[in-house]
Amino acid sequence: MSDAASPIGLRLGLRENWWLFSVFTVITLLIGMTIGVERVALPPLARHAFGITSVLYTVSFISAFGAVKSVMNLVGGRLSDRRGRKGILLVGWAFAVPYALIIIFATAWWQVIVANLFLGVNQALTWTMSVTAKIDLVGPTNRGLAVGVDESAGYIGVGIGGFAAGLLVSSYGLRPTPYLLVLGVVALGVLVTIGPARETLPFARSESATQGSSSTGTPAGTHAPAPRL
Repeated sequence: MSDAASPIGLRLGLRENWWLFSVFTVITLLIGMTIGVERVALPPLARHAFGITSVLYTVSFISAFGAVKSVMNLVGGRLSDRRGRKGILLVGWAFAVPYALIIIFATAWWQVIVANLFLGVNQALTWTMSVTAKIDLVGPTNRGLAVGVDESAGYIGVGIGGFAAGLLVSSYGLRPTPYLLVLGVVALGVLVTIGPARETLPFARSESATQGSSSTGTPAGTHAPAPRL
């Protein structure tokens, strides 16, 4: 029987699930690296490859990214409650591939904006799933810590990705090397997601079942006795 079909009996907590929690923390760091590359490598690409000098026009890619990400955060959260965190995370990784390829071969700025629509979906699905998975694992007492660790790991990744992109741009040019780095990070993220990462939705269902039984005063999986007339 799969984990998703057996939600009862899992142990919640950071200590009990430290290994899986660490795996998803590494995933978050990789997610941050993809956005770090974009923040450093894309503005000079706009100026030198497409001749864009307007600041407003240059940062239009951020607007496209943010609009899609805000919507897909909601969509990803709802879908993950039905399909599981791991599957949605893999879908999110897949959306980073066309992002990198479109920018590598782009001949006009509007194509770069389209690429950032894909990146918005990627960031929404992957980052939302990574933090949700951590919350699933630690249970109600350590949710704040889980979110804090997630944000820290993500922005460490942004810093690492941005630093690496700066080195690559200065050494090898604006394209394609920084975006080959993105594809490498995505490949590593997929391997970690498929390999050591486990589905965490059963942990959330286990917690929900436990809370439900506590509120009725009966053990999980049993029914309250019928009242006597």
